Amino acid sequence: MLRIRSEQLDVFKKIQLQRFVDDLCQYALLEFPVETARMDADALRHFVEKAINNAESYQITERPDICQFLNYMFILGEDFDQQLDWARAILSDPLEQSGSVKMLLLNNAALGNEDA
Repeated sequence: MLRIRSEQLDVFKKIQLQRFVDDLCQYALLEFPVETARMDADALRHFVEKAINNAESYQITERPDICQFLNYMFILGEDFDQQLDWARAILSDPLEQSGSVKMLLLNNAALGNEDA
């Protein structure tokens, strides 16, 4: 029987994370060419890694939701989650545990559709 040790799983997780970071960097270059033009490869990678870490701190763990969080960092500012009261209130709501719901609420608030 094949047995995978926890150290091996950790390596697989690290590889998957690096691929996700690579994918988000490519996405950012395509979707935000003006903003990314001011960044070298290391700065962009750091920005994307910060987006992933910040999103996960709000229990936002699904890849499409993390991508949306990255979008907001480009559009509203790198620290939008701390600087904008409405965004901070949604993301830090202790009653809402779902990262996907938080992103839906954030999208609705950003569009001015708080009742949607």
